[in-house]
Amino acid sequence: MGVISTIAVIFLTLFSLFLTAATSVTTIAFELNSEADLPRFHAESIPLLLVCILIVSALLVFIRRNTALLSDRSTDIPYKKRFPGGVPAVCVLTAVSAFCLFLTLGVHGLATTDALTLDGIINGFMKGDYSSLTEPGGYLFIYPFQLGYVAIGQLLYLLAGPSN
Repeated sequence: MGVISTIAVIFLTLFSLFLTAATSVTTIAFELNSEADLPRFHAESIPLLLVCILIVSALLVFIRRNTALLSDRSTDIPYKKRFPGGVPAVCVLTAVSAFCLFLTLGVHGLATTDALTLDGIINGFMKGDYSSLTEPGGYLFIYPFQLGYVAIGQLLYLLAGPSN
């Protein structure tokens, strides 16, 4: 590895360690029903964080010892794709999907700024109004790369209803 690559790796490693430490002890929250996305920084509850880590770790150890999901016996499970440690990909994808659906259906935050604009465009698209594509100076006219978000928003609209 060259000198410049080594310097870059050192700086990126230091920055990653700093971000890991900072995000472990602080939380960023956004106020609901606000007109703008203004972040509020506050300290994380370290005792609560440690208790949660202990509970999750104990749960994983229990699952590993009492089931074949996380153990070395997991080769008996007929799933093809696995994550490191033998965890079936189906288990991970199911957990991530459940968490995302919980956030989509459970958190009823209001969209602001760009998200509010996209929400209006998505609702318009779902009603057959595609005028935002051709409005000179309009949002999608200036930022056509946001069409991917509109497509994902349309799927969420179908799954979870408007403005979710």
